[in-house]
Amino acid sequence: MRRRAVLRVALDLVVLVAVAGLLVAVHELLPAATQTQLAFDHGAPRPLTLVTAAYVHADDAHLLGNLLGYGTMTAVTYLVTSHLGRRRWFWWTSLCLFLLVPVLVNLANYAVLLTWFPGLTPTNRGFSGVVASFGGFLFVAAAVFVGDEYGRSVGVYVGEAAGLLVLALVTARASGTVSVLSAGLVVIGLVAAVFGVRLELKRGGVSAAADRPRRRVLADALFAGSLFALVGILVYGLVPTTVVVDGRLTNVFAHAVGFAFGVVLALATAALDGRVGADAGWPRR
Repeated sequence: MRRRAVLRVALDLVVLVAVAGLLVAVHELLPAATQTQLAFDHGAPRPLTLVTAAYVHADDAHLLGNLLGYGTMTAVTYLVTSHLGRRRWFWWTSLCLFLLVPVLVNLANYAVLLTWFPGLTPTNRGFSGVVASFGGFLFVAAAVFVGDEYGRSVGVYVGEAAGLLVLALVTARASGTVSVLSAGLVVIGLVAAVFGVRLELKRGGVSAAADRPRRRVLADALFAGSLFALVGILVYGLVPTTVVVDGRLTNVFAHAVGFAFGVVLALATAALDGRVGADAGWPRR
């Protein structure tokens, strides 16, 4: 059994590394003209490029940044989902993120620009939308970890609070200062988390924690907090204060849409997997 588990982990890592290898191979081996054909051109859109555009990059720095983000997000998310015993969930979601997110992000980009900026016909390329979606996946996985340990409702409350904190970080990063809106979102998030957990304590929804050493509860809180913090760091990096660097536009909208689709798809695949919610031992509400 142990050997089978080791082989399974090794196979998982090979697949994840192979995706990174594909990005490098496309960038280094394909001619520039071919890479341009694989990018999604808003002036002459082709269906296949909705997917292939995610796997070509503008330059070495663009590729390296996405590889670092991809490696970090997938490694941590894989470790968390493995700890939760949800390998199948990880792969269902990853398959969606690799294949569906590029299509969804490029379609969203195309629809927005066609509606509000019909004169713009940029060419989209890059894996950052997929990287952002893995950040959304990790966000959901962190909330699931809390839910598995202390009850589904607590996981939802903590996830909602963390979402408000991430939104506050985005608004502060985009504006370059801590605004009243950002501060208000932080306060609301913290109050929501405290209120939700206290409510569950009164209802007996987190009674399982009463038998655990305080040190274990603190360790769980630090672990979940570190996961949400990592997501915050990713979001901070995906929302630059200057969107045009060296003549290249950073598509912040694609990053935001990718993160949102990562959250939605992770929640959907969690439900389809049949191992999240009541089937995983969470209390019924």
